[in-house]
Amino acid sequence: QKLIDFYDSVDPSNTSVLLCMKPISSKIENIFSVSFSRNMVQEDASLVEIGRKMRYAAQVDRNPMEAARMLKTLEEKGKSINFFTVICEVSIQCLEAFVVRDKNTGAIVSGSTEPEKVLHLVRFEVVVNMDGTSHLNSWRIVDWDDMLNGNVWY
Repeated sequence: QKLIDFYDSVDPSNTSVLLCMKPISSKIENIFSVSFSRNMVQEDASLVEIGRKMRYAAQVDRNPMEAARMLKTLEEKGKSINFFTVICEVSIQCLEAFVVRDKNTGAIVSGSTEPEKVLHLVRFEVVVNMDGTSHLNSWRIVDWDDMLNGNVWY
């Protein structure tokens, strides 16, 4: 909130911002799939709870048959599931320089010109078709450092 308040007080016509970011390493922290897409969940919010129950049945209870039964029930209700969403959380170590300057004085208002190591957690997702085809080149960033509170919808 402090950062948001700071940027609300800055006059954009009188300020310049520089962000330089160079990734130096990355690591997959978590990867999983859900049986829905964001569009489906936006159309029917009850899918969020069903998705949680399906993941719990498959991963915690180790009962994939229960998850399959829930999926069949959805299909009987006309919710055809012919794709799934893969969600991947990646930690990315970067060298970063972030500087906010007053254009009139050249003074640094925030940040530093010295690069520093920063670790980011980035959440990606992609929709994959059940027939085996996918758009693996269409990964989307859906959250960055929990700025969207994880952007969780499953």
